[in-house]
Amino acid sequence: MVIDATSALAPERASLLELLRGLSASDWERPTECPAWTVQQVALHILGDDLSLLSRQRDATPKQGLILYAESHPGMTFMELLNGFNEQWVTASTFLSPELLIELCGSSVSGATTSIATSGST
Repeated sequence: MVIDATSALAPERASLLELLRGLSASDWERPTECPAWTVQQVALHILGDDLSLLSRQRDATPKQGLILYAESHPGMTFMELLNGFNEQWVTASTFLSPELLIELCGSSVSGATTSIATSGST
């Protein structure tokens, strides 16, 4: 049985974006429940997931990030690969301003929701 949860994504993302828009500069640097990650880094992780999903499902890219990471890190377990790939993305994207991060998170979810809905119907 396939459960289509795409209708829950837009309201969830709208709430997240509202929260992020209300953050002060110091709020972005606050610690979170994820060890060693700030609020900004958690938001960057979410954006990275969105972009990965869009690339894989909407665009059917043959160059998938986790696979590319695995090719250059042989011998790691799946969890080590996943954690390392996520850490690499978050570190590399930390330069993004909060304003740009919010904008990208807002636009990426609409593409991801459309992609999921389309792929679920085929």
